Amino acid sequence: MSFVSLARPELDDQRANILAHAPFARTLISFVCKMNREPIRSPARSVANTEFHEVNDQVKTVSHTITARLQEQGIRAMNEAAGFPMEVGRPLEQRKSGWSPTNP
Repeated sequence: MSFVSLARPELDDQRANILAHAPFARTLISFVCKMNREPIRSPARSVANTEFHEVNDQVKTVSHTITARLQEQGIRAMNEAAGFPMEVGRPLEQRKSGWSPTNP
């Protein structure tokens, strides 16, 4: 697990998008959940898919727990939804306005 200040110059090109989504953000937290190798290498898509879903569930549990613990301490926190990557790829202007391909 690592903590990164949003003020770091390396985040200059991402800061506006982060703050548009979470205006209270000051620090980003990063963590990793490891997948098992063999299921991912399997030619059977169902086996790999099961592993992806299992680890995605772990990521959601960890991020939800971290968020809850921070909030218990009076710290504003938010965990991202891994299942909605399309929100991350949308330009800042579209996210602010609520625009989406299905709601032009």
